[in-house]
Amino acid sequence: MLIQKDAVAAVTTFMYLVPPTTAIVAWLLLGETITLATLLGTALTALGVSLVVRPSRR
Repeated sequence: MLIQKDAVAAVTTFMYLVPPTTAIVAWLLLGETITLATLLGTALTALGVSLVVRPSRR
């Protein structure tokens, strides 16, 4: 849907959410430890994606 709306930049930014999502799923299903670095990386990634995806103020 996003590609059809010419939002290619938004589509590619969602690829950055794969590693944090994988870390969360590994924690839930496999009991892996989530470190401070993982939390900071996830927060930074989510912030970056939100800056790209949100509508502009024009």
